[in-house]
Amino acid sequence: MHRTCTIFLAAILFLSAAHASPDPVAPPSQANCTLTQPPAEAGEAVVGNFYSPKVFAVHPRAKDIDSKYTGCQVLWISGSTEVKWPLEWAPFMVIEFKNGRVLRTWSQDKGLAEYNACTYDPSGQALPSSVTCPPIGMFPMKSMRPGCLRAMLGIDNSPSGLKGCKDEE
Repeated sequence: MHRTCTIFLAAILFLSAAHASPDPVAPPSQANCTLTQPPAEAGEAVVGNFYSPKVFAVHPRAKDIDSKYTGCQVLWISGSTEVKWPLEWAPFMVIEFKNGRVLRTWSQDKGLAEYNACTYDPSGQALPSSVTCPPIGMFPMKSMRPGCLRAMLGIDNSPSGLKGCKDEE
């Protein structure tokens, strides 16, 4: 009897470990999750107002995340208070997806550590509810095509100019 209970408990522990949620403190490790710098095809986003804009690089772009996407959307923030090229990027946040659904957020930035506890149930509700988490509607983060910010600032005079520079156009 003791041997049967031991085998049964070992099987339950094995199965629960195999199906457990990812450790919300550990960084995600799926596709794109471990990128340290934005690739050339990363989108561009500006958040804030004219006086204190925050410039982000976003990869992959929201238009490339469909219901089958499993991996991460990574956001980098410009470390400079001035928008000048080349921008220096610092990792900001990682949003983990499974089959197109947001699972959780993660950041190595100690100032954003509270977001490492943010996980989302299938309905999009943040868990635990005691933590202030980014609203699910923010993800995937939308962005402009690469080069739009330079075109807007008059740094890039390419033939495409501002064509296609609306979010997700």
